[in-house]
Amino acid sequence: MTFPSLHRFSASPRRARCAAASFALAVAIALSVSTPIGVTARAAQDPPAARPPIPAIHDGVVVDAAGETAFIMTLDGNVQAVNLADGSIKWTQSTTAKPLALVDRTLLAQAPPGSSGELVLVTLDAATGASQQRMDVALPAGARALLTDGPSERFHVRPFAGENAAAVVLWTYEASPLKGVLGAPEMEETAEAMRTTISVPRNTDGGIRVDVTAGRATSLSTAEAEDQIRTTPSADAVARDASAARAATPAARQFRSVDDRHVLHSTRSSDPARWWTPYRWTITDAAGETVGAADAPVSMAPFAVAGTRLFYVAHPTSRRSGDTVIAEALRLRALDLRAGTELWAIPVADTLYRGPLPP
Repeated sequence: MTFPSLHRFSASPRRARCAAASFALAVAIALSVSTPIGVTARAAQDPPAARPPIPAIHDGVVVDAAGETAFIMTLDGNVQAVNLADGSIKWTQSTTAKPLALVDRTLLAQAPPGSSGELVLVTLDAATGASQQRMDVALPAGARALLTDGPSERFHVRPFAGENAAAVVLWTYEASPLKGVLGAPEMEETAEAMRTTISVPRNTDGGIRVDVTAGRATSLSTAEAEDQIRTTPSADAVARDASAARAATPAARQFRSVDDRHVLHSTRSSDPARWWTPYRWTITDAAGETVGAADAPVSMAPFAVAGTRLFYVAHPTSRRSGDTVIAEALRLRALDLRAGTELWAIPVADTLYRGPLPP
């Protein structure tokens, strides 16, 4: 509380007496509302600010390092919450959906398209998996919001953190006709019919701003959506540290984590014995302190770090060990950065089309 200043009224005794009286009244009011003896005052606290949205590190995989939870699309198309500590399952939601981003305590996901191909967005309670809201977003004519790629169609979604705790989604739809090789000359008639009926390739894109709290999705152009993508304050600091590290170790390539809290420094080994894991990943925090390191088969991958554990999605691989062929599906991996070893891995849905194509 601010009390009136006496020296401002020193021009006359009357004003001084009035000022003194005002001062006494202010003190009395202050004492009357003060905390009684023996009672601990608890300052009024503002509600905790919402965390910036956390986008997926891979199609259908969101990692909340602070919350020790990953949200994945399973091989069956369900949504699961995975405990980052040991890879155990916290909950499973039987609704078919692909996690896109975590917005505060709500998981934003893409559901199968509507009857007209529209993009369907749903929200789930991150703690329990309970369904919350559904938002339908109309797409341009001919576009379909597919959950997984087909042999001739692809709908790709890229989630980002937006301003004011919103999520921003950029989408791209690509389609092209399937055309095999025609054989005998008698098939010329069929070939001519195909040329007149097959449509030209269709490519279109756009953006969406998602207000999860209000359950509202607003369509935007790609340029408008890109303008609303949030640049986190820590990103600049991490970028500066990465630049300093690059100057110190020019041979290393640097990549920021999805939450901008860590930097991955990637170097390639010349040791032929490390042909399967030729890259060395060294992780530093925003202060430039080394967290740990691990060997990897690729130069980089989108990642998140919790403590001394690194999480990323490893692509399908197949290799021979003696007489045995070791095949591994797309999976979320957890690495111990102190020992450089794998802690656990769990398969995740592969949304790319890997089936046969026309000859």
